[in-house]
Amino acid sequence: MEEDEMDWVKRDVDGEWKEVEVEVSSPVGDPGELGGGELRARAAVRDLVHGFLLEVCSSRKNGISFHDPSYGTAGRSGNIVLLQFLGGLKPTEDPLVEELVVKTLRASPDLLGRFFRESRYSFAPRVQSAWRDNVTLVKKIYEAQPEIESVFRTREFVPVPRLGAMILVTSLPPVCTKAFFTAGLTHTTLSMMSFVLRKAQRNLDFLLDQDMWRSSEVYSLDAMEPLVQQYRETISKVLPDMTAIVSNWQSLSKKEDLEHKISEERKGKNTRSTGEKPSTDTLAADSAEVIVLKALLLQVMCLYQKVVPHLVSQCKFDFSKLFRVTTTS
Repeated sequence: MEEDEMDWVKRDVDGEWKEVEVEVSSPVGDPGELGGGELRARAAVRDLVHGFLLEVCSSRKNGISFHDPSYGTAGRSGNIVLLQFLGGLKPTEDPLVEELVVKTLRASPDLLGRFFRESRYSFAPRVQSAWRDNVTLVKKIYEAQPEIESVFRTREFVPVPRLGAMILVTSLPPVCTKAFFTAGLTHTTLSMMSFVLRKAQRNLDFLLDQDMWRSSEVYSLDAMEPLVQQYRETISKVLPDMTAIVSNWQSLSKKEDLEHKISEERKGKNTRSTGEKPSTDTLAADSAEVIVLKALLLQVMCLYQKVVPHLVSQCKFDFSKLFRVTTTS
């Protein structure tokens, strides 16, 4: 596409979206004073423009998305217009914008790395809701990414290192670094860790499917072995070691025991002094949070064994103790 044509497309797409933002978010009067008919009309215009933008940004047939079979690993800087357009959107503030970003990145996985590198959003672990919204967006983007089968749809042979890089593009978000996971194992980071590991497990199941490679005309099972090893090692480099996971489990178990002891003591004191049962809403909420976190940790430990077993074998913890605790809880 010529330079002037690219400029025209970008102006057209940007202009359409700005028009609908002005139309929807900047009413002349108080939104509460708008009639139902006008609100429905604006919603209809918004939906129409949203549908148009989805077609322009994610359709290979009618849009401006150019397919990169290497998923951006060949070093080509394609889909620049789309990247610039996505960079000006605020997907965490509007569900339609979020859908547009998610579907555009699904159609153009080659943009993933550049999109997050140039993103204005912060992914350093924090307690603010804005950070949790950012992480939720990342998860939605990667949930929508094509499964590993799409990497092998070409009949051309792709070297193993390139294959590994392509699989990682759609399964390991660039924001999921060791620093991200080790800064604090909160519900948000544990949930993301579980998501990454479950996606990795599905990929490994595919790569280790012997029947598939026996019938393949391009790859053999022997060729998959170094790829599996490379993939496991790359995933393990962003994860905390198993000792840190177990340590968090033990800390939560101690907290759970302490909360139970305090709850029992308060019940006894209040029953003796007033004859009534005390309010334990705060303790109950804390206890529920601890139970959820322990469940996530247990799920993560099981996934470690399946995806990165070498991290489990390096841990000196006696896992039989953990098994006894979980069966008696």
